[in-house]
Amino acid sequence: MRILHYSLGIFPHRSGGLNRYATDLMRELSKNNDVALLYPGEYRFWQYKSHVSSLHKIDDINCYQIVNALPQSLLFGIRNPQDFIKKPISRKSFEEFYDSFKPEVLHLHTLMGLSVEVLEFFKEKGVRIVYTSHDYFGICPKVNLINEKGELCEGPCAERCARCNINAPSTLYLRMRNSFWAFKTRDFVRWFKNMINF
Repeated sequence: MRILHYSLGIFPHRSGGLNRYATDLMRELSKNNDVALLYPGEYRFWQYKSHVSSLHKIDDINCYQIVNALPQSLLFGIRNPQDFIKKPISRKSFEEFYDSFKPEVLHLHTLMGLSVEVLEFFKEKGVRIVYTSHDYFGICPKVNLINEKGELCEGPCAERCARCNINAPSTLYLRMRNSFWAFKTRDFVRWFKNMINF
């Protein structure tokens, strides 16, 4: 079976339990199946549409990024919800990606960074979609169910969520965090720390 997993990314750009679980599951599944990873990657300000780019392999798992995916709020929250709903995709890029791997199943580990257009594309292709949420993004824009006062949230509610996210960073900030230069800067800082500790 050809299984495409969608997660927030790979180490060192993304860490945490969600990514660790998804990576462990992919490694186990790759013993008897063809497995690939798709994740929201870097943001390129000079391009508009989302498209798929091949990166590298982890063990037997091919990794692909969606360039210019929807912003990932992570624990920051969402100030402008309209920026997190729709994102045009490069149909040609997604067709080429689909033809190269031909997934039978799309296993979603989160909805963060994923536009409805991507889901519609895979649905049109007859790919079965499985959703196993490992975060609270479906019910909490800050993903932690902690309100603006640092207290446990009483549950999703439009008014409470708006109040809680009023001071969230701008969409531009979230996009800049995932820009090509931000990734390169993080890699350099990580490399520099390792050199100092060597």
